[in-house]
Amino acid sequence: MGRRHDRPHSLRRKGIASRKEKIVFRVFTEGSVTEVEYINAIKRLPSIAERFHIEIDDLHGAPRNLMDKAINVLRGNQEINQCWCVFDVEWPASHPHDHHPYLQDVIRRSDQYEHIRCAISNPTFEFWLILHHKYENRFLLNEDAEKERHQLDGSIDKSLFGKKSGDIYDAEWYALHCEIACKNAVKLDQWRALSASFPNNNPSSTMTSFIKELGLYNQD
Repeated sequence: MGRRHDRPHSLRRKGIASRKEKIVFRVFTEGSVTEVEYINAIKRLPSIAERFHIEIDDLHGAPRNLMDKAINVLRGNQEINQCWCVFDVEWPASHPHDHHPYLQDVIRRSDQYEHIRCAISNPTFEFWLILHHKYENRFLLNEDAEKERHQLDGSIDKSLFGKKSGDIYDAEWYALHCEIACKNAVKLDQWRALSASFPNNNPSSTMTSFIKELGLYNQD
């Protein structure tokens, strides 16, 4: 998944370094349902609501478009401490190597801005959800990840709501179990080490970086 997302950085921006207001994040997500429901649930956690103001942008779509918008927003709004672009790599069954176009360019542009970061799930965000339930290291096509996620939480569509064996798996459940997902993602990183480079590091997710930035996971 590329540890480049853990590069040294600061939340401080010119003109707002000493203020005592909440830390402001603007998040740009590829999907308009699953990712949005997940991040909204994270926002509602008391420890996050107390310290952060997280805004989810109205734009959803391809990673390149998210990055374009993030750069423009960051340049025009000094009140934002960080922008996050949350997107997938994509491994569709019909064309397994038909990833999102310009992924490397999006990552390169992110590296040029200290306050723009990427949280990338490979193949899709559903893999990040799987990690809340279990450790998984087998290669997954988009359809595989979606099917496994539905099997684990009983969901039937993109929404974060499912019921299985009498247990409810909703957005709040996922938010409360994000530390488990981080531990499984880190374990996966350690297992893979340098054996596969992006975008061939399937499966993987750097959503851990976003969760760590919020203080919800502290790696030993």
